[in-house]
Amino acid sequence: WKNKNEVIELFEGVDNLLIYSAWDVSINATVGQPYGTIRGTDFVYTDSNGNITDKENGKKTVDENGYYLRTASDTVIGNIEPDWKMGIPTTLSWKGLSLYFLIDIQKGGEIYSVSTKYGEATGLYENTAGLNDRGVEMRELVADGGGILYPETVNEDGTPNTTYVEAYRWGRGFYYNNSPTARYVFDASYVKLRELSLSYSLPKKTIENSILNEVRFSLVGRNLWIIHKNTDNFDPEASLGSGNQQGIETGSYPAMRSFGFNVTLGF
Repeated sequence: WKNKNEVIELFEGVDNLLIYSAWDVSINATVGQPYGTIRGTDFVYTDSNGNITDKENGKKTVDENGYYLRTASDTVIGNIEPDWKMGIPTTLSWKGLSLYFLIDIQKGGEIYSVSTKYGEATGLYENTAGLNDRGVEMRELVADGGGILYPETVNEDGTPNTTYVEAYRWGRGFYYNNSPTARYVFDASYVKLRELSLSYSLPKKTIENSILNEVRFSLVGRNLWIIHKNTDNFDPEASLGSGNQQGIETGSYPAMRSFGFNVTLGF
């Protein structure tokens, strides 16, 4: 259901233990935080008076060229642990028919996506093409009305950002260390139809003169449908691995959809 925990103490003189790292992100055990903190650079937030503040009281800040500013050092930008997880199994029966399905739900937890970094940096994702907010193809030159404006951003003095950047440079600005790590950290919540099966059992009178006391046919499917997720281009369960390698997605294959047919004989 849920796992509430806190790292109380590490060995003497150490308040953060690196568990796993890749690219510009790391998974850690940090004193005072739940196990599995995600650390990396964050956005810089500025209020309307030009004061650096936090996310709740400011907006993301860009430099004079229109690119996101980032913090000078790594900080906590998420955690791999979900708030809670739940499975809802349901069976509906009518005469010889039985319908079973399992809904899996995860609320919270974060995941870092390398696929998003690559997809936006190389122009493969849908949001890197199309019209900008001025109605011009964003891949056109800024001088011709193209380019991209980072939404809901301010300059370092707190005034609204109006600086458009060339689309190809905007892509490069998302790549590797040119953008805050937090840009690629996403909510890993999901709702999935994990399993569905439809079964039919032969009536008892059909097999009463045989050595069988049950004959059941079943169609079974697993990982059939992601009902809801907060990530646009990848499965939030598709991390590098299990154990200490959770929380980082890097082009991993999503869970395979599978189908099966079962025959159950009872003696």
